[in-house]
Amino acid sequence: MSEAGYADANGLRTYWETHGHGEPVLLLHGGFEHAGALPHLTAALAARYRVIEPERRAHGRTPDPGGDLHYEAMTEDTLAFVNALGLARPRVVGFSDGAIVALLLVLRRPDRCGRLVLVGANYDGSGLRLGFLRLVTETPLEHVFPELAAAHRPLSPDCPQHYRHVFERVRRLLGGGAAHPARRAGARRLADARAGGRQRRGDGGAHGRALPRAARRAAVHRAGGLARRADGAARAVRSGDRGVPGGGG
Repeated sequence: MSEAGYADANGLRTYWETHGHGEPVLLLHGGFEHAGALPHLTAALAARYRVIEPERRAHGRTPDPGGDLHYEAMTEDTLAFVNALGLARPRVVGFSDGAIVALLLVLRRPDRCGRLVLVGANYDGSGLRLGFLRLVTETPLEHVFPELAAAHRPLSPDCPQHYRHVFERVRRLLGGGAAHPARRAGARRLADARAGGRQRRGDGGAHGRALPRAARRAAVHRAGGLARRADGAARAVRSGDRGVPGGGG
């Protein structure tokens, strides 16, 4: 069963979708993506859980409130969304920027998060690969993730051309480097703070292809080991303990 609607999260009219039945799993999409961008993972999780996919500010059908995009603001929005839906301690799965938001969420409010699976996260932006940084900071806009721009245009409540304004701010966000908020928050202590106290690193080289196809390897981190497919990510949510990030980007 699938449903869609809007919730007031921190004063922001936030679009969200839900799929499946069972205990809630909050699925956080990547930068410049939208709910439904990870269909294979959604399907694998929805076979057992109620998958809840909110769209962050200026992404998908959630409007752009203006100003710079910051991970801290998106984390506050996500916490407000969890509160708006009355979710107690949902399991959280995040991809890319969504994984960074999930990381900040559990650092800020560990009492509000259940098990945690992070895909393609980083807690220190200085570790991002040079080729990726050049792609998002130097490449002409029309050549950077054109499929994401094409998906964004018909969904945006602002206007079809608004994606250019959004992408430039996402570009600045991704190029933040050493100013990464998770680094300032001391995210390296997360492994010791969570049950198990271990980190597993995935293959950062496949970051952009981590989850769209179930047959491809996914850099999914969890205390019990490395899941390698979308169905493996679903198993990571329900087994072991809270995952912690290795290297992303």
